Amino acid sequence: MGSCISLSLSCDQCTNQVFQWLCIRRGYIHNLEENLKALETTMEELQANRDDLSKRVEREEGKGLKRLSQIQVWLTRVDTIKTQVNAIFGAIPVGSQRLSLCGFCSKNLKSRYRYGKRVFLMLKEVENLNSGGDFEVIAEQAQASEVEERPIQPGIVGRDTMLKKAWV
Repeated sequence: MGSCISLSLSCDQCTNQVFQWLCIRRGYIHNLEENLKALETTMEELQANRDDLSKRVEREEGKGLKRLSQIQVWLTRVDTIKTQVNAIFGAIPVGSQRLSLCGFCSKNLKSRYRYGKRVFLMLKEVENLNSGGDFEVIAEQAQASEVEERPIQPGIVGRDTMLKKAWV
């Protein structure tokens, strides 16, 4: 007689994962305009925070204090991110503005997807950097250099006699 093998697979979990994956991928393209606006706004806020922090640091350095290393790292990261964001805004795909199929699909879906993903990831990075820019302490006392005391050299030999001759 024959044996009967029964195989039961639940497609719910697999379907949910595929659906979530597709929604994330679709979100890069579908939310591109909103993400671009959010990136621009968040970048403006980040630049304002950088400018305010730079002014505070300059004021503290004017008092003779030294900026903390973490402040310098944060300011450098902001400048790096600014360059990357400018590159993203300068690299808008050529076909992204031209839509087909009544405005639902881009003619170049792959480049629009890649661009949308770059915008989304950069937006998250700018938001993280902006949230980490709240510093209570920005400068510390500069470490005084150790000074070695040296004895003063005795006067020039014969200086007194030379001065007397010059004035006489």
